[in-house]
Amino acid sequence: MIRLTTPRLALASLAIGTLLLGACASTTGVHAYGADAYTITVDNGSFGKVRMRALQHATRFCARQDRVLSPIDEKYEKVGPNDGYGAITLNFKCVEKTGAAAAPTGGTSLPPPPGAPAPRKMAEPTT
Repeated sequence: MIRLTTPRLALASLAIGTLLLGACASTTGVHAYGADAYTITVDNGSFGKVRMRALQHATRFCARQDRVLSPIDEKYEKVGPNDGYGAITLNFKCVEKTGAAAAPTGGTSLPPPPGAPAPRKMAEPTT
């Protein structure tokens, strides 16, 4: 019978927990950045993952103010030995909702992250 308190099991549990924590992207949270502007940094993941997390956090932050996200710019930084692995700092504003679609206004269109595939054009709907 295997006892659950063996040193091997404790060590294995610690190792698995460390790996799981290391696999998660981490964030600084949203901070004020100038007049009516904010910033967030997310790191410890692939560029696509950290970008998605930064946009999710910023979108939720703006939604709590009944506003929508308007990106200003973003900066990528390679972290670690792997290509495509790093950190992103996203600077953004929260703007008032406009129109039925509540689309953000006043921001810039951001380029895709390094190494991301080119966006596909959506087919026009047929009537």
